[in-house]
Amino acid sequence: MDHSDIVRKMLDRIWEGKTTDPELDRWISEKPSHQKLWKEVSDPEQQTRAINQLHRYDSKSAWNNIQQRVAHRARWRMGVRYGSAAAALLLIASSLYFLSRPAQIIEPGHPQATVLFDQGKAVHLDSKTQATSKLQGAQLTNNGTTIVFSNIDPRETGKQPFDPLRHITVSVPIGGEYQVVLADGTTVTLNSGTTLRFARNYAQHQERIVALEGEAFFDVTPNPSRAFIVECGSYTVTVKGTSFNISNYPDDGYAHVTVASGEVAVTSDTEQHLLHPGEQAKIFANHSMAVASVTINNYTSWMDANFRFEGMEIDAILRKIARWYNLTFVYENPEVKQYHFTGYLPRYSDISEIFRLLSLTTDVAFKIEGRTVTVSHR
Repeated sequence: MDHSDIVRKMLDRIWEGKTTDPELDRWISEKPSHQKLWKEVSDPEQQTRAINQLHRYDSKSAWNNIQQRVAHRARWRMGVRYGSAAAALLLIASSLYFLSRPAQIIEPGHPQATVLFDQGKAVHLDSKTQATSKLQGAQLTNNGTTIVFSNIDPRETGKQPFDPLRHITVSVPIGGEYQVVLADGTTVTLNSGTTLRFARNYAQHQERIVALEGEAFFDVTPNPSRAFIVECGSYTVTVKGTSFNISNYPDDGYAHVTVASGEVAVTSDTEQHLLHPGEQAKIFANHSMAVASVTINNYTSWMDANFRFEGMEIDAILRKIARWYNLTFVYENPEVKQYHFTGYLPRYSDISEIFRLLSLTTDVAFKIEGRTVTVSHR
């Protein structure tokens, strides 16, 4: 039996009361994993949990996708009352897709970073290096997920311009995340593959200047007399006290700045825009910009327990997944890149759960070989 047959037979047994089906009975008895799946699908409590989970996804797309997969095998009717329940059960049954594949556990990212000082001194940060230390005039307090900088070169006047030779760099590798608290209390949450630079005399400087490559969420301590400036290569972001997200990865094709609170000025060598909460500026390779209203959580959920996507292309989603899980994606069918997904994906689960949920509403298949994943049309 293929997966469509199994799903149909399960539904027949649950809702039409078929007590005997030799093929299904034989399939269930073959492996402990088959028995576990049947137990979950037929458990009323598990069905309720699945229905609740389904509400977090594009349930219409999921249901249409599932119907297309099983319709050629059987035509069965059910009222709207059973439709959502069927989709929820099939959310569980979608794990059938992975039962035939060899188990390979790929864990998500975790807190890790490196602090590099201007004289070459490097300090590695993770959950095992919780400590307070003083290096080159800076006091660092690390609790395993956050590093706090204070008392950075208090003897310096801060009147000098930003000097790349006298700076501190915090780098978060692929598969990492970390939070930085600057000397003025500004909090910067760094995503995977991100580098943040700032002057050793940041706290005393007339302008609070940092440089970013990658992605970060800034919660800037208000100070009307001292602007906070983020330098991102071809453009700058200037604020005096606000919160916003910057995604500035070179391989994304464009950068974007999304405002959560306050006002943010985004300036390139050709344009300048003042953004308000719920607005986003896209900055393209030619330095032009496009401003639009967006759902803020879609661009800040990378800090939460779940990624949130709304009509995002698979290619863009998998770039985010690649950085977080330290994977490389190869496309067997290039058209798959343009498929869209709406829903939540758990950030701290094994990668197989991510692929299971993506395959629920899109005709996409994933083949894992080491740290390389081949993506194809199913």
